[in-house]
Amino acid sequence: MKVKEVTVFSEGDSLDLNCWSNVPYLFTKTLEKRGLIVNRVNIYSNKYIRKTVWKYLIVPVLSLFYKGNIYTFEQTYFNRFLTRLKIRRSLAKYKNSDLNIYMSYAYLENSKQPNVLFSDWTSEYVLRYRLNRMPFSIEEAYLKIQRNNIERADIVISLFPDIAEKMKKMYGDRSICYLGQNVINNVYKGDFICSEILSKKKDSNILLFVGRKNYLDGANMLIRVFLLLKTIYPNLELHIVGLSQKDFVNGQVSKDNGIYCYGYLDKASVKENHLYYDLLLKAKVFINPTPLWGGYSSTVEAMYFYNPIIVSNYSSFTDTFGEMIDFGYYVNDNSDDNLYNCICNLMECENYDILCLNSHERVKDFTWERFTDRFLEQVSGLKRE
Repeated sequence: MKVKEVTVFSEGDSLDLNCWSNVPYLFTKTLEKRGLIVNRVNIYSNKYIRKTVWKYLIVPVLSLFYKGNIYTFEQTYFNRFLTRLKIRRSLAKYKNSDLNIYMSYAYLENSKQPNVLFSDWTSEYVLRYRLNRMPFSIEEAYLKIQRNNIERADIVISLFPDIAEKMKKMYGDRSICYLGQNVINNVYKGDFICSEILSKKKDSNILLFVGRKNYLDGANMLIRVFLLLKTIYPNLELHIVGLSQKDFVNGQVSKDNGIYCYGYLDKASVKENHLYYDLLLKAKVFINPTPLWGGYSSTVEAMYFYNPIIVSNYSSFTDTFGEMIDFGYYVNDNSDDNLYNCICNLMECENYDILCLNSHERVKDFTWERFTDRFLEQVSGLKRE
């Protein structure tokens, strides 16, 4: 089947760069560049309920009985009822579509068109491999829903090779797949001249961290090490994107100590976009030592901008790039001492330019164009009823 028209269901506006790390925006835009008609359907929950009643009334109560639960408003019967109605109406509206793409494992409605689920991981994966616990009773129904959707989908795509393999073991081989590459969520429009970038980086004193609150442990670890490094490298600076100064209890997190916190930077904002990419272009190294998951998407984007990297050796990264890397260092034992040594080794590296070049080389083909072509090839064998 030659796909000419698709309906894309995303938890957020796929015309908004802020939706799921820029993925729906860049994916749908690339589909359109390939000549497809894209019907966009936003199936995100009601933000007013989510950010008021749920956040301030329901979450505190649930946390008393189920500490550390991952139950969200999106999983409730009320929200799912409304969302499924919206999906059914959209399926009736876009009945000429050749393919339905759900950018989530949470929904799948019966239709005459083939259905593809495209996301990163399921809640069951998070519980089993990240949190290492059994589900709470309030979480079990949603796990069954995701499992049922995966069993009924024509194709299930994960962005990560190790997660795709684990999902095959969890749900049966079925049609779960990884398309052979991840993607760089790059929207930079400025000059990109290798020699100029390397020249800036060689003389740079900027350590760059990108991550939100779920990477706070890694950020705190980096701050501790950075303050020790300042005695050796007094001009060193630490720039943190995604977290604000108020997120840290450490009173030493301040510009006076060379630590700059920007909070979340919106790529859709001209000013914040410029600041974000200016940091990527000028940084000496990109660092996220958070164990288990070191911010894959921001890491590969940093690599594209010739940044050597220092990250934990989590499986999604090592499955893609190997246990040994020639573009930075792994923080193997999750210790401050190991991170300290990694940064010192990089700062003193005589072949720093080679690290930069290797980093870019390893991800330069992680383009949305290449990924989308692989996606269209993967779904070409599907047929409408």
